[in-house]
Amino acid sequence: MVNPTIQISYIICSTMRSGSTLLSRTLKDFDVAGDPKEYFHPRWKGVGLNQLSEPSQLYAHYNCVVQETTTPNGVFGIKMHWDQLQNVLNICRKDTAFSSKNDLEILQSFFPRPKFIFIWRENLLKQAVSTEIANQTQIWGIDRDPNSTRHEAKRMQLTDLKFKPMQIYRHKQSAQKCNTQWKQFFSQYSIPYHEVKFESLISNFDSEMRGVFRCLNLPSDCSSFSMATKKQSTPINERWAFYYRLIPEILLEQYHERQHLVRRSLSL
Repeated sequence: MVNPTIQISYIICSTMRSGSTLLSRTLKDFDVAGDPKEYFHPRWKGVGLNQLSEPSQLYAHYNCVVQETTTPNGVFGIKMHWDQLQNVLNICRKDTAFSSKNDLEILQSFFPRPKFIFIWRENLLKQAVSTEIANQTQIWGIDRDPNSTRHEAKRMQLTDLKFKPMQIYRHKQSAQKCNTQWKQFFSQYSIPYHEVKFESLISNFDSEMRGVFRCLNLPSDCSSFSMATKKQSTPINERWAFYYRLIPEILLEQYHERQHLVRRSLSL
């Protein structure tokens, strides 16, 4: 299954709004580290996992992505969220060749000697607020060009944002759960991984990027690294975080549990 064009493969293990887009686009800019994106996203360009229910379809999509995005030096990278990994594994296990293999063995069938980069965010509240704003605006990254249409689209949509504390609570819990699941996965299979913390990436960008390049055994022939995306946070992010802290989180937790119980009872 491993595509012979791949010499070095790596997986960016992430959650939403963890800094993975900044990391991925910066790596892509150097033309020696592949083009790591969410190729197994459920809605990836019309051929995402929602459309790939059979192993043969998944394999064809995988080979197409590898051919299109592997850099000439044989490096292929991909970004995955925890749920995307699980969806891929579920599809693969429909193939009898994979039915008895564990999660890591299946991954290794696609990615030779994969390197794992785990990027996470220490401030879960700010991550959750950022996720909710991105959900409402549908703007997940802003190019460096301040005149880009994406930048203008975000500016125009900020006036329509609505503070939704329950959604922020759900995003916060989801990010925490996914971080735990990635760590349990690494521990279960004794996988060494390179850790990138969002806050360190932002404050020490150059040194963090050099660490990533060393992890991938790739040369970083530049005097300094520049960020491939612009900061998206606005005063709204801080204001929503402030409002959220005014609400006892135990109340949000109780409300969430009651909603879950109601939905569960209605489905019986």
